[in-house]
Amino acid sequence: MRLSTTTQQPDATLSSWAERLRQHVNVPLLVRWHGGRAMPLGQFDQPRVTMDVRDASGIAALLSPSLVHLGRAYVEGHV
Repeated sequence: MRLSTTTQQPDATLSSWAERLRQHVNVPLLVRWHGGRAMPLGQFDQPRVTMDVRDASGIAALLSPSLVHLGRAYVEGHV
């Protein structure tokens, strides 16, 4: 999955994804991306895990999650 490298596209894509996910799960996870923006995926005082999404490949791994996609994104420095 390829995404535009503009700031607007990733922000809108990740915000929409996080909002949909929060409606179904309550996870103590904070997802941060470009410019320091962050989206909690649950209700918590402090996240247990913070995931930094560094680029469009990291976004793609989140949007199509599997152990292989997320593992590769982590090893390659995208998340």
